[in-house]
Amino acid sequence: MKVVRTVAWIFRFYHSSKSVSKVTGPLYTHKLETSIKKVVKLLQNGEYHTELTLLKCNKPLPKSSKLQYLNVFLDSEAILRVGGRLRLQQTLKFEQKHPILIPKNHHFTSLIIRHFHRVNFYAGQELVYPSFVNSFGYLMVNQLSRKNCATA
Repeated sequence: MKVVRTVAWIFRFYHSSKSVSKVTGPLYTHKLETSIKKVVKLLQNGEYHTELTLLKCNKPLPKSSKLQYLNVFLDSEAILRVGGRLRLQQTLKFEQKHPILIPKNHHFTSLIIRHFHRVNFYAGQELVYPSFVNSFGYLMVNQLSRKNCATA
């Protein structure tokens, strides 16, 4: 994804300008994953600021919260994740049991879905949706992926 690579290069430039040793060469996978997590944290902070503040203080979510019934929690990196019945499943990885929650109507979400659409060779919603959910997960992304798969 172009936006993730751009963010990774910006962070590399920022850290290289602050330190004496300069990092050169290609971007590695862990740097790209770190940049995705930083972008997701920014999105979550903008969209779910109240909920994040309450969860950091170990307080319950208000009844008016749209995340009330998703059993959300903060992981070790302070990223908002969805809990639920898959937590008891032993064969799944943590990322599959507890997908990252991202805003449904954000432009970044649309870019991610289009990326998975391209990676899956412009397949339909049946292939794009599971690959998206395995990485990010969002319960209401079904309608959005149908729209983006038709227009990408």
